[in-house]
Amino acid sequence: MSTSKPGPIERHLVYEKTIDEKGIWLADVDGRRPRLLAPDGQLPVISPDGKWVAYGVDCYTSGTSCAKAFVVSTEPGAKSRLLAERMGWTKTWSPDSKAIVATRPLSEAVDALVRIDVASGEAATLARGQFWGWSFSPAGRRIVFALAHGSDPRSVTGEKVDIYVTDLDGRGDPTQLTDTGESMYPVWGPKSIAFGKEISCFGPSGGLRPVHEAARDGCFNDTWGRGEVWRIQADGTGRTPITGPLPERFQAQGCVGLKPVDWSEDGRALLGAWWCEFRDPPVAVDPETGTISDLSWAASTVGVSRDGRFALVHEDTGPETPPEKNSVLIVPYAGGKSKLVARGATAPSWNR
Repeated sequence: MSTSKPGPIERHLVYEKTIDEKGIWLADVDGRRPRLLAPDGQLPVISPDGKWVAYGVDCYTSGTSCAKAFVVSTEPGAKSRLLAERMGWTKTWSPDSKAIVATRPLSEAVDALVRIDVASGEAATLARGQFWGWSFSPAGRRIVFALAHGSDPRSVTGEKVDIYVTDLDGRGDPTQLTDTGESMYPVWGPKSIAFGKEISCFGPSGGLRPVHEAARDGCFNDTWGRGEVWRIQADGTGRTPITGPLPERFQAQGCVGLKPVDWSEDGRALLGAWWCEFRDPPVAVDPETGTISDLSWAASTVGVSRDGRFALVHEDTGPETPPEKNSVLIVPYAGGKSKLVARGATAPSWNR
């Protein structure tokens, strides 16, 4: 990788095609001019500068990790380079496009959260345990992550989970920001860190309660949970709700509540997801008023464009969806008709 002064940002969409000529495909952010980038690749993630794509190989036969992870330039004719052995499905690029943070399995119950330098392949361990999301600071010098630290039968996840912050050099102990055991999926924005506060509808010993009893606590229709979106500052202060109590319309059977997914660059738009058993449909969250707006019944929420105008989502019809039914869509953040940008495709990523 070149260490020269970075050039202008290139805007791309990448996805994994599941029909016809399979592999990682690269296109313009609106889906035009697609071309095959890596025939054997899965689960691609594009760098913020649009010049690199990280992806996995053998990701669906080795549990929740990929046997190998590669990186490839978005330039035509570029060859892939091995980045790491064994890496979790989820990979997150640093804002400067020089490093990737992902999990690496250490045992059946313990993962390492590692930062991998893309140029050298050198890895630094940031924390160990079971993780429920992580996110870079806007400047890229720190990372926030959610870590399980004990069991809790009343929790939907069965675990106590809290949020921590640490530097990217892997030195020193992480700083714990929350201590309630119900904080996960942190997303670091320009003004604060959004996170999901997982409020369970389970009884003291776990398991669902009678509807009339659960309703007294704001849980309706025999649901699993009523998670809210909250915010906190990087020093642990300013912990306040963004959405407030979850509206009843989001408390369907098999759903847990809301979680944050991505911030726009200016912090005015917060993309969230309705966390359900087989899908995470996108919702628009106004960070000032807490208003929640449904955007689509898509299966997976991926990210919001930097200007906050569009959301990237992946659509399917359930856990046994035929490959030809997979599709990648762009949805207006303000609401409106979705645009199909790739058919027979899954696992999209963009830097729009």
